[in-house]
Amino acid sequence: MKSARKQMLISSLIVLAVLFTANWTAMARVVTYNTPQNWVNWGDVLKEFSRETRITAPNDNKNSGQSLTALIAEKNRPVADVVYLGIAFGPQAVEQGVLQSYKPAGFDGIDPALKDENGLYTAIHYGSVAILVNTEALGDRPIPQSWDDLLDPTYNGMIGMLDPTSAAIGYSVCIAINEAMGGSLDNFDPAFEYFTKLNANNVIYPKQTSTAKLMKGEIPILIDADFNGYGLKYDQYGPIEVVIPQEGSLKIPYIIGLVNGAPNEENGKRL
Repeated sequence: MKSARKQMLISSLIVLAVLFTANWTAMARVVTYNTPQNWVNWGDVLKEFSRETRITAPNDNKNSGQSLTALIAEKNRPVADVVYLGIAFGPQAVEQGVLQSYKPAGFDGIDPALKDENGLYTAIHYGSVAILVNTEALGDRPIPQSWDDLLDPTYNGMIGMLDPTSAAIGYSVCIAINEAMGGSLDNFDPAFEYFTKLNANNVIYPKQTSTAKLMKGEIPILIDADFNGYGLKYDQYGPIEVVIPQEGSLKIPYIIGLVNGAPNEENGKRL
């Protein structure tokens, strides 16, 4: 009898331990989308958040378009708690109903153009489209100072930018070039004409963040957000120069939102 009671007690303790562990795991986790380690310092941001809160917050390598696609596909059973997007994807996320209202501290002081009035998303920072150059990989070639400079055949096979069909920064590069060449949101002819010429230099269009490839010299010239270049130059001491093109550039706000039906909603709010 004593042996049977002892066995029952042990079994009960095991069950309680499993339940406690499962509950703790759920409470101590937050899932983010579009937070690559080497993009705008997300690696250190999430690491510091985890250190302060003891909430696990892994990085995610999706871009804005991939993140929105995933949120739509998972709409009936959300996986992510928080999503970070280029602002161009904000209205699409709202239209698809994948975000829920949350107004963090300071929300009322944010410019109305940089947030959803119902709190579905809010801007957290911005950057400018820039030409990032690995000067060592460039060799004896001059550092390009303008959009026009990039058309020079001397840079054939050396230029990259993220895929504009899915990455917010890639889309923003197209907008920046179009406006610098005299176009508008109603007239993209200047951008089409420019990219027809630029693609003669065999431009590379990766879908994922490529700052590591810039740092290694695999992509010597990356058209990207300026803050990524400054991070490589001043935090990692890389041979990187950041150039704002002479013809003009574009300021890009980036937003964050709480996913509708987030499985770890309270942890998402803390982030």
